[in-house]
Amino acid sequence: MINLLRAEWQKVFGNALLMGFTVGAFPIGALGFVLFSILWVLVMPDAGFITSQWTNVMINTWGLITSFPTNVFMRVFVVAFMAATIAGEYEWHTWKNLVPRAPRRALIPVKFIVMAVTVVASLFATSLIAAHGMWLPYAIEGISYGPALTGEVLREFLPAYFLEMALSLGGALVMTGFATFAVMLTRSLVGGLVLGIGLSLVEGMGGLMLQFVSFIFSAPGLVNLYAFSPTYCMENIRSWVIDSVMLPTIYYPNFTAGQTLTGSIIISVLWVIGLIALCTLMFERQDIVN
Repeated sequence: MINLLRAEWQKVFGNALLMGFTVGAFPIGALGFVLFSILWVLVMPDAGFITSQWTNVMINTWGLITSFPTNVFMRVFVVAFMAATIAGEYEWHTWKNLVPRAPRRALIPVKFIVMAVTVVASLFATSLIAAHGMWLPYAIEGISYGPALTGEVLREFLPAYFLEMALSLGGALVMTGFATFAVMLTRSLVGGLVLGIGLSLVEGMGGLMLQFVSFIFSAPGLVNLYAFSPTYCMENIRSWVIDSVMLPTIYYPNFTAGQTLTGSIIISVLWVIGLIALCTLMFERQDIVN
């Protein structure tokens, strides 16, 4: 297993071009935003500057793939990275070299782990660049960029930060499942990208789509199926942990169901396990050698 993980890491990070245009776009975009902010305060010092705190910036960065509606669009980069990585095994016929030397049932979980951790690492770097890079434009403007680093601040910040990291890891595993399923079904790069991104977008906008369908067919209860989606469950976990209440669903007036914290955790775990099991089963039944 260790050798498989090491080989997968080398394969993923060896494709710098793919990473740069997909998950690498997050830290690159954060750096661009910091540079733009510096230029903004230098060229237009009297135009005003939106104040924030480094703790909020670091926490909110993870919402790129976990918070609706931002996650609907940003997950395109994540799924594209995953689909292209897996499709490469089919396009370059590298499965033929891997399958005889390693059990099939180990190859798919390894890909899930490496790709999900890569996404989390990218967002971690993005949060550091976005939060700490903004010190300079704030200093140029003479605006306080707090809060001061104290024990009390850390006690409030670290649990919230690691919660977002855990939710992003779960979300990345689900997106890996969509991408892997799409590529294994189509066995092509284009087909995997189109179907993988399509599945991810449908899941991310599931609440709005169910709301629309329930309106068309006069079946308001249909929108309650959204309570079983990964997007809802992970946002609901955040709401329970941070605010101690069930996730407000202001976008879906007919939504009357909901999940407890325990229920959302169980459903999220079942999604991850189910997708890994499904993709592993599909892979074991595929003819890779011929």
